[in-house]
Amino acid sequence: MVFYSIYIIAQIIIFVNQVNANPAPNKPLTHEIFQKEIASSHKNKSGYVCKKVEVGLDYCNCVYNGQLPKNFKFPNPDSADFTKIVTMPVCGNPFFDNMKLCSFAHFFNDTYPTNAHKESKHNPMFVILDGCATCSKGGKITGLSLTHFEASGGFFSKCSEEHEYTAIRVGDLGIKMPASKDIDLHTAKITLPAIMQHRQCGNIFNIYEASNKYEEMKLHIEHNCGGTKTTMKINLPTVDINDFKDRVAELRGLLINLDDGTLKQYTRKGNSFQLNNTIAGKWMDPKLKCSTSSSACVLN
Repeated sequence: MVFYSIYIIAQIIIFVNQVNANPAPNKPLTHEIFQKEIASSHKNKSGYVCKKVEVGLDYCNCVYNGQLPKNFKFPNPDSADFTKIVTMPVCGNPFFDNMKLCSFAHFFNDTYPTNAHKESKHNPMFVILDGCATCSKGGKITGLSLTHFEASGGFFSKCSEEHEYTAIRVGDLGIKMPASKDIDLHTAKITLPAIMQHRQCGNIFNIYEASNKYEEMKLHIEHNCGGTKTTMKINLPTVDINDFKDRVAELRGLLINLDDGTLKQYTRKGNSFQLNNTIAGKWMDPKLKCSTSSSACVLN
């Protein structure tokens, strides 16, 4: 099952390949004005939305039910951690934190994460990943999906075992990949958030409790690199809900070569990044600092 609001966010986020630039010089524009304008022009709507300032220049922010989120503190571009942004490789979105917090606001209904979703029989877990893809002959990414394993509900159940149960799929995309293996500002970037939920399956004799793990996770990338339509499947680490206090996990810096199917990952090392020939064996915890405090939720 996929929450509709998260599906909308995923569609919007994936298309945000443009850079959220600072306001053009000689124009008295402030972030506060833009935030209020975005909220007022999206009443009763939710999502990560953008307002066009001028040709090639957008200002983006998050709205939740027509308002700016109250319990999730978004990074202010005026006082951002510039070291983090400047040293970040171009294989990733510099506004990932904004997109992530927007997704969190929706996942938690803009309330504090403490005990959120713990009573759900489906054991929901929120994950978000990003990275970039290259193709030496050029092409487009046309679809993205995230799947995981679902066990059978038993002999008398209508639920059969599924090794690729779809948590989310976004199709009809047109993310352009330049004809190059270089990693630069033109490289195709993807950011995909998803809510994973287990089915509630059973039979006439038993009702099986949902697992605390999401296993056999895969990222499916539909593309036409070099003119051939195909789908690349990337095996992702297992997620154990018990390892994530707030039920949120992230995987960043994926470098995907669609020519030969190789996969690498950028990871932070001090104030810089290093490129690893394999991806990490586990998802990272973004560590929201609000579960035990009354302040707005912020990222470590």
